Amino acid sequence: MSDLDDLLQGGERKPLPPPPREPNFMPLFIAALILVAISVGIELWWPIPNNTQPLPLCVDGIKTANCRLP
Repeated sequence: MSDLDDLLQGGERKPLPPPPREPNFMPLFIAALILVAISVGIELWWPIPNNTQPLPLCVDGIKTANCRLP
């Protein structure tokens, strides 16, 4: 007998690992649902104001944060 046969005969048997489980997408679905709900809530209760008017022109060469160059 060769050494390989001795190892195969004398070694202990180990059970096969169980088959892999199917992935569970429920936590990801719940997280996505929560993020969508937060996004819709922000859009409904904290909307972007619609009164955006163009900035006034800068006069006399003075540039401030509230004016734009012509």
